Amino acid sequence: MHIQISFMKKVRDYMKSKVVSFKPGDTIFQVAKVFSHKGISGAPVLKGGKVVGVVSEADLIKHLETRVHNTQSFEGHTELHIGLMLIDILRENFEFTHEVARLSKTRLKDVMSKNIISISPEDGLVEAAELMGKHDVHRLPVIDGGKLVGIISRADLIKALVD
Repeated sequence: MHIQISFMKKVRDYMKSKVVSFKPGDTIFQVAKVFSHKGISGAPVLKGGKVVGVVSEADLIKHLETRVHNTQSFEGHTELHIGLMLIDILRENFEFTHEVARLSKTRLKDVMSKNIISISPEDGLVEAAELMGKHDVHRLPVIDGGKLVGIISRADLIKALVD
């Protein structure tokens, strides 16, 4: 069985017209919350009705610092040294918690991708697939006359394969 995307199928036939979007001033905490509740992994960022960026889970993850603690054995250390090590671990955990709180206030404008790869509703699905592959993106804002009219994702292309 040979599966291919028909050259006749258009983006408008498979795009989602109800699009979750954000504003540049939204915090990454707000975005993460919406991603979690809506079960999505990315969305366009709008300013004055125009797409000014795209944000994805990958963008959020890039901006969250992770700390790796080297596990140290307490064996052979004096009680005083162990106590000092524990105080140091607690201080690092406090600093990490403070850093996460600070990062959660980071604005979307500072983490979103400003390189917008978009497509028209009249373009073919093959072109959408090529753009996603070439630019390694999972979704494309669908823009008509300068306005966001939908979004098409890799999952939508998979659906088109079986229709």
